[in-house]
Formats: sequence, C-alpha cells, structure tokens
Amino acid sequence: MTTTAAARGARPALRARMGTLAPSVRAFLSTEAGSAVALLAATVLALVWANSPWRDGYTAFWHTPAGVFLGDAGLKLDLQHWVNDAAMALFFAVVGLEINREVTRGELRDPRTVAVPALGALGGLLVPVAIFLLVEGAARPRTGGAWSCRRTRRSSSACSRCSGRAAPTGCVCSC
Repeated sequence: MTTTAAARGARPALRARMGTLAPSVRAFLSTEAGSAVALLAATVLALVWANSPWRDGYTAFWHTPAGVFLGDAGLKLDLQHWVNDAAMALFFAVVGLEINREVTRGELRDPRTVAVPALGALGGLLVPVAIFLLVEGAARPRTGGAWSCRRTRRSSSACSRCSGRAAPTGCVCSC
C-alpha cells in the first residue's frame, strides 16, 4: 500500500515563485544548469558592482542590519555576517550530509570511486592557496588564504553544473 505525501502529512518542497517570467525561462532556471548560470551571473554582477564607482552602495548593502527576534530576545547581524556565519554553516552541513550519503549508500561506496573526487577536493583546497601564496608571497601568509578557499566550492559547483553531460560519470557535485 502506498501513501501520498499529503496523506503522510509531509510538506511540499520549497519553491521560489517566478510568475512573471516566461515559461521557457522558468523551465531553464529550474534545471541545475540554469541555476548555475544564475549563480555565475550574480557573481559577475557582484564583481562589477564592487569594482565600479558605486562600490560604496555595494558595501552599504552588505552592512545592512537584519535580525530574527522572538519577544525581547533576538539576533541582529549585518547581511555579510548572516551569509558568512549562518548561511555558510547551513550550506556546509548540507554538503557534509550529502557526502556522507554518497559514501555510505551512493556511488562513492567503492574506495576506487572515491579517489578522483577526493583528489579533486584536495586540489580545490590547495590550488587557490598556492595561487594566493604565489601572488602575495610568503610575507603575508595569514591575510587571505581562507577567503580564496571559501569561495572555491560554490564557484566550482556552478562550473561543473554548466558542463552538464561533459563531466565524467563518476563525478559527484552537490550544492
């Protein structure tokens, strides 16, 4: 006997409303490649805005206060800290859970299939640090290496999603 999600009391998946977009654009953005294109476009827009004459507006945007309150108790941070502290913690928790699922029940159960993604992950950590050290030199080793690593995961996820079927079958990209 099968039961539906409604009969079990499960809630439907969260979805963003895109009522004003054309159906073909909505269909594209609902795919992984469409999401990756949106992420890359937002990245380019942020880079242009942060390096434009309107960079003060960009900085002011990230320092906009936002909070969650329940009665007198609450947590108030600026947007930059919400992203860096809250959203990134949630993001890496989800990534960790997905990696755990792949290693215990998914395609990465076999140790031979883990080798390539593990080396890719290690390279994704070490290459940005090496580039940083080459550009900055050993004079200031503590002032930016973590930043370059932190951004790599999201960007590489977006790039691999854009590659679609061109990526090897054993590659697992979760975001």
